[in-house]
Amino acid sequence: MSLSDYKFNEETNLYICPECGKEYSKYGIGNHFWRNHTEEGQKFNPDRGYVDGTRVAWNKGLTKETDERVRKGVETLKKHIADGTTTYKGIKFTEDQKKKHSEIMKQAVLEHKDSYSSSNVCGRVKIQEYNGMKFHGKWEVEVAKWLDRNNIKFFRDEINPFEYFWNGKTHLYFPDFYLPDFDIYIEVKGYETERDRCKWKTVKRLVVFKKNEIEQIMKNAPVTHLVRVSCS
Repeated sequence: MSLSDYKFNEETNLYICPECGKEYSKYGIGNHFWRNHTEEGQKFNPDRGYVDGTRVAWNKGLTKETDERVRKGVETLKKHIADGTTTYKGIKFTEDQKKKHSEIMKQAVLEHKDSYSSSNVCGRVKIQEYNGMKFHGKWEVEVAKWLDRNNIKFFRDEINPFEYFWNGKTHLYFPDFYLPDFDIYIEVKGYETERDRCKWKTVKRLVVFKKNEIEQIMKNAPVTHLVRVSCS
C-alpha cells in the first residue's frame, strides 16, 4: 500500500491503519501494516540473524572501560538525565515481572549452560575445547586430561544443579565435574569468594581443586590420593 491508500486524521496529523484503526506517522504506518497485517510481515523475524549466528550486536561484550563508543553513550545518557533532557533511568520491573524473568533465566541456564559464554569468554577465563567438550580455562582442561589418563569417568553437561540462596535470591550452581565412580563433585577454582563458599556448602561431597592441586595434577598425582587429601 502507498501512503495515499491510508486515511489521514487531520486532528492528530497521523495516518489510520485500515485493519486495526491504530494511528501512525507517515514514517511508521507502512511498516506497521506490513509487519502486522501481511503474511510476509508476520513471518519476518528481525532477530533471525542473532538466532542463526549470522549477525552479532556491535556492542556485545563491550563495556565503558573497554570501548570508547560505549563510554560516550553512557556519559551522554548521564548528562541528559542530569539536565532533564530525558528521565530514562532503565526499565523498572514489578515484583511479578522480576519473578517471571528469574524463572525464565533459570530455565535458559538449564537448557544452555554455556549460553552466557558463547563469545568464548566466561568472566576473565577463556573457553577452551578438549575432546569435544567446552571448559572454562586451561585448569579445567588439565583436570579433564588427568581424569582421562587415569581412566576415570566424569560428567559435565549431565550434572544436575544445586540451588543456593544468595543476596536474597535463589540461584543455580553447577559443579565443574562429577565422578560417578567416586560419587564426588569437583570444582576448579583459582580464587574463592564469599559467594563461592555459599555455593559449595550446598554440595556434601565436593572437592575444590586450587593451584596446589592443579600443580599436582600436572605431575599426574594419583587420583585417590589427591581426592582423599582434598576431602580431608
